[in-house]
Amino acid sequence: MPNHHIPFQLGSLPQLEDGRVEVAFNAAIQQVLDDLYDRPNVKKARKVTMEFTLEPQADDAGMLENVEAKVAFKTTTPARETRTFSMPVRRKRGKTVCSFSAGEVEEEAEAEE
Repeated sequence: MPNHHIPFQLGSLPQLEDGRVEVAFNAAIQQVLDDLYDRPNVKKARKVTMEFTLEPQADDAGMLENVEAKVAFKTTTPARETRTFSMPVRRKRGKTVCSFSAGEVEEEAEAEE
């Protein structure tokens, strides 16, 4: 089969790396969509960043011969956090220790009902 060169442009991205770039993009979008679905009340924006790294490769005469390329995806979702809870602090055998009550969360949930 002859070597077929495809111009590197937005419309050709699904063909790049035999479709791997498209698969990675879809996975990143799905990760963000899943987070939106799981936590719709967290109002912070979610982000998908697609970064292209292009490095020139010069021939012996110093002319551009080739470009080494890489595509990276980064997703940003809000941190997952618990509610603020209180832990009493005391000294025990020369060490500072803090503790919590395992039943505290259940008791608060029952009180809210």
